[in-house]
Amino acid sequence: MNLKRVGTLACVVVVLLAMLAGACYGGWLLVAQVEHGILAACVLGLMAAVPLAALAGYKLGGTEARGVLAGIGLGTGPVVQTAGQIATVRASAARAIREPDPVIVELPRMRMIDVTPRQLPSGDDQVVM
Repeated sequence: MNLKRVGTLACVVVVLLAMLAGACYGGWLLVAQVEHGILAACVLGLMAAVPLAALAGYKLGGTEARGVLAGIGLGTGPVVQTAGQIATVRASAARAIREPDPVIVELPRMRMIDVTPRQLPSGDDQVVM
């Protein structure tokens, strides 16, 4: 790890700890100066607000999730369609390279040629050397 990053991380941690300590000290001073009845009412109000905050977070989270999924679908649709078109073009090109068009040659019309085997005339079965 870089020394500069370690120093930055240490400063962030120190600042966060100072903020947490300040918030705790402020809460301690507030509790020490407030009467018990008012403090109990505040705690009761916060306890009632926790389920409402959870429900609101659930509803907003569901809406956000649907929005993200719709955005992903909207963004990936054209990408997938383009990829399919590219694959089709590549397959067509590969097929054209592998299977060339057949060469058709038209021959001119020819007259019939008699190709019956010739027979030797019958003779006296003499062998001529």
